[in-house]
Amino acid sequence: NEPAGTSGSQFFIVSTESGGAMLEPLYAVVGHVTDASSTDTLRRIDRLGVADGPPVEPVYIWTARLVETK
Repeated sequence: NEPAGTSGSQFFIVSTESGGAMLEPLYAVVGHVTDASSTDTLRRIDRLGVADGPPVEPVYIWTARLVETK
C-alpha cells in the first residue's frame, strides 16, 4: 500500500542508457556519473550484476555525493 512513485525507497544503479530508459517514467533519475573515479566504481559494480536483477554479491555504498549543476 505504498503511495505511487515511492517504490519502497529502492533505487537502481543503471550502467546503460537503455537500462535507464526502461525505468522512466516510473522512477526519477537522480544523478549521473561525471568523473573517472566514479566511472571506475560503476564498472566494478556492473561486473557484479546480471542483466536484470540484483548483484551476485552485496554492494555497499559508504559515501555518496550529489552535486547540483545548473
